[in-house]
Amino acid sequence: MGIGLVGETNVQASGPGVSENVTEPVEWGTDVERLDFGISLGAGLTYQNFLLGAHYDLGLINILADAPEGNSARNNVFRISLGYTLSF
Repeated sequence: MGIGLVGETNVQASGPGVSENVTEPVEWGTDVERLDFGISLGAGLTYQNFLLGAHYDLGLINILADAPEGNSARNNVFRISLGYTLSF
């Protein structure tokens, strides 16, 4: 589960002789839904003090608040992690 706290939208448009870039704060509930749900799958390996992991997060919720029929946006993320454990 994820909860949106702060965000901004960035829209870039260009055409013949015209280029525009607009950044605005997100309006929760109007632009994007504040809550998001998904499934995370992953695996990891440990060798001596080294850690290696790979994960995939699959978003299940359409986070576009007022999306036209057939349009959707979901958060899907692939993560790789590398770590080292310290002994005290």
